Amino acid sequence: VQEEISNKWRKLNTTEKATYGSALEGSSGQVNDSVNEMSWITRCSPDRFHRTVEKLSEEKRLAIKAIGFGNVASLSCTRLHRQLCHCLIQKFNPDTSSIELHGNVIRISADEFGRVMGLKNTGEDVQLDRPVEDEKVKQLVKSFGGNGKRVLVK
Repeated sequence: VQEEISNKWRKLNTTEKATYGSALEGSSGQVNDSVNEMSWITRCSPDRFHRTVEKLSEEKRLAIKAIGFGNVASLSCTRLHRQLCHCLIQKFNPDTSSIELHGNVIRISADEFGRVMGLKNTGEDVQLDRPVEDEKVKQLVKSFGGNGKRVLVK
């Protein structure tokens, strides 16, 4: 899917590419990632994630694959295209789980997202409003900003 999108992007002319973002760098067609144009900050670092995954043992990679995250661990993307992310965020409608681009509404279901990202969309629902009883889970929840009983989602 990524290769198909990339090929379609390369075939667009500068004017067509400009409709997806306001600034282009020269004639290269690369979207300008100028921080001055973005008003949001992210801690997401694909490069750091990629380097971390590369250091994992084969056993850990197999464990990641076994729980359904093998494709995420094999991502080789090392750059975050902030302007593209910003555009997608602006065009995303959380009420309908869809993105509107050029008058076309693209619905994004959990199944579709899973298919594109290579993730499993199966298993049990996570109950965020239920207290956690297991001590090890309580410690883990607390380490991720919870209060030891519940995961705080804001």
